Amino acid sequence: MQSIEPRLSFEGAGAILVDGAAGPFDDDVQARVWKLARDLKFLDGVLETVPGMNNLMVVFDPLRIEAFVVGQSIRDLWGRAGGGAEPGAIHDVPVFYGGE
Repeated sequence: MQSIEPRLSFEGAGAILVDGAAGPFDDDVQARVWKLARDLKFLDGVLETVPGMNNLMVVFDPLRIEAFVVGQSIRDLWGRAGGGAEPGAIHDVPVFYGGE
């Protein structure tokens, strides 16, 4: 798997868009995006991570953590992200048919 440096775009004062794509959709890049999304949730000041197709929106509180720190954490974790897919979760959704 070729590791490219993701492009970071600051979206206002409290969000960074991480673009890992170097061309068409790539399963390995998507696995990195999902892992990065999970890992960043543990960084104090990160409010939300929103994975997309080979990209990730990271929303943070700029009063609790500096954008530079978030960006550096993204770069550090991206270099360690990758590998196999995480196991999925099973969700039971009760369904009732019929009625009156």
